[in-house]
Amino acid sequence: MDIQRKVLVTLAGLIMAAGLLKALTSGNTEFLYYGGSLIVIALGIVWLDVKVRLPMFVLWGLFLWLILHLAGGMIPVPQKLVDQDVIDEALKTNSEINKTLYNVRLAPWLPRYDQCVHAFGFFISSLAAWRGMYIGSRMTMKPTFGPRVGAGLIGMGCGGVNEVIEFVATRIMPHTNVGGFVNTGWDLVSNMCGCIIAMLTIRFFHDRWFAFPAPTTARA
Repeated sequence: MDIQRKVLVTLAGLIMAAGLLKALTSGNTEFLYYGGSLIVIALGIVWLDVKVRLPMFVLWGLFLWLILHLAGGMIPVPQKLVDQDVIDEALKTNSEINKTLYNVRLAPWLPRYDQCVHAFGFFISSLAAWRGMYIGSRMTMKPTFGPRVGAGLIGMGCGGVNEVIEFVATRIMPHTNVGGFVNTGWDLVSNMCGCIIAMLTIRFFHDRWFAFPAPTTARA
């Protein structure tokens, strides 16, 4: 493992440990649940990188996604910045308004913070999927329409798993910050937007960013 990867693994581990410690001391069981899923995902990324040697910008993108995700759930914001739909839903269900960065919408015509994080995260996931597909094909796969759609669909599938994780949270905990059906729909739309952008990125930048061999030890 080279120095950049060691730095990334160390930083990611420290950040997740700090987040879990904060959740533990504050009694935030929902964040402990999500923190556990993040650890599993992080281990999966390390395994994938060992196998296919992900581009460094993809690894840094995944690291940034981790920071954005944790910040969204942990940083409090004034209620005036919270999306009105979130406030209305809380009033309708007689529940507490979730005043965190995740629910910030700076203007009615702009996407919410969590929707931007979804789009970015599954954009990066689709790029990681493409690298895995390319190495898995012994570097014969071309960035034609079909394979690019395949990479995008893998990214969408990862987004679907994320929604399953959130759904399970609503079944095992009395109160969560998971939104309703409309929120889930917008999450999936955001995921799709990120995946489509990834498909276009692969089309124009495959040769420059992805077409390099993995070390023999990575492919074994």
